[in-house]
Amino acid sequence: MKKRIAWLLMSCLVGLSLVLASCAQPAPTTPTPPTAPITPTPPTAPITPTPPAAPTTPTQPPTAKPAPGMEHFSGRGISFDYPEEWYEVGFSWEPGYEWGICFSGGTGDEPGVFVLTYALGDKTLEQFTLESEDIGYGPGFTISTPVETTVGGKPAYHYIYTGTKYGVPVQGETVLVQDGESVWWIDCFATEAEYAQNKSNFETIIESFVIE
Repeated sequence: MKKRIAWLLMSCLVGLSLVLASCAQPAPTTPTPPTAPITPTPPTAPITPTPPAAPTTPTQPPTAKPAPGMEHFSGRGISFDYPEEWYEVGFSWEPGYEWGICFSGGTGDEPGVFVLTYALGDKTLEQFTLESEDIGYGPGFTISTPVETTVGGKPAYHYIYTGTKYGVPVQGETVLVQDGESVWWIDCFATEAEYAQNKSNFETIIESFVIE
């Protein structure tokens, strides 16, 4: 009986040992997946500074070209065309003008053009025009009725005259152009015999006249 009990105890101890041994073994470890390789971030490309914009060169207005056979005068705030064979000459005029210039193509004064400037003072352009007979023309000159017009976009008056100068019959046309408180006097003239052939020159001078 004792043997039987001892054998049962031994069997229990062996079984218990096996159970304890199985419990003592570690649980199977799940392998850790390999870490994905780190892709290095490419270096940032250097920022190229934007060069400053080149300064803009202002477009120059085209230079006015004179008509064929004409020269161009520019100065004193005005410009106009005149025949290329004409040349600047000295002149005498009634006192009172502020500045003037004369171009002529003849052996004397004719044909030619006077360009002068006067102060209007307290006069209107019309009043100055009506009184201009007393400034530039002597007795015996006939002046047409002044016609209101524009020259170079400015208000103006235009008239034609005839008379005798140094015993020679002359004919011409005058334009008075207002420039603020001043007036520009453009006097185109020729002998009566040469007036018709110079008429187109006079028209070019007047039509090209610009206050700059």
